[in-house]
Order: sequence, then C-alpha cells, then structure tokens
Amino acid sequence: MVKKPPSELSEVDRAAGELAIAMEKAESEVWRQRIEEDLATKPWIEVAEACAYGCQCRNLRLKPWQSPPIWLVGVAPEDAADDHRGGYRAAVLLQCMLDAGVSYLHPDPVAALAAAEGE
Repeated sequence: MVKKPPSELSEVDRAAGELAIAMEKAESEVWRQRIEEDLATKPWIEVAEACAYGCQCRNLRLKPWQSPPIWLVGVAPEDAADDHRGGYRAAVLLQCMLDAGVSYLHPDPVAALAAAEGE
C-alpha cells in the first residue's frame, strides 16, 4: 500500500479514507470496535488503507487471490502482471480512478467512477 503521510493527502483522499472507515465500521459491531482500537493505536492512513482494501475487495467482488486497485498504486498498467491475480485490470481501474479524480482510497471504485462520469 501507499503509506502517504497525512500531510500529503488531498481533501479527496481524506474524504475517501473517511468513507472507507465508515463503511467498514458499519459491517458489524466487532469491526467497529476493532477499527476504533486501530484508530487509537495506529496512524490514520494505515487504518484508512486497510479499510479501503477491505471495501474494494468486497465491492468489486474479488476472489481472495485477486488484487484490488489500492495494491497497484504507483504501478503503471503496462508494468502490472496480467495473471490470475488480476493485477493488470486492477492497475487499469486505478488509472481510470485517478484520471477521473477519484481517490485510490475510495471504497467503491465502480460507483465512484460512475458518479464522476455523471458530473
């Protein structure tokens, strides 16, 4: 994952990270408690990226071995592996997200792209 310092996050990244955290907290009481504990002991960006990872995997209906877009930050589609892990497709999706002004932290990439295209 990226590990950007909070000072380098854009407002779009911060909002997407907050959305990912909120969506993960809504999954269950156990998840809410764990995320609250993590927020108290870990850097915010680490928690936001973990939550975005979980949400992206769920919302994109990825198989356990497939890569979500958040894993491909900094990797150009042509440099991503085109294998069973779906690295190439994840890198292409991430590039589309970034080109549309959608954060790599967005928990629901397809919905965010659809919303960006509808603007």
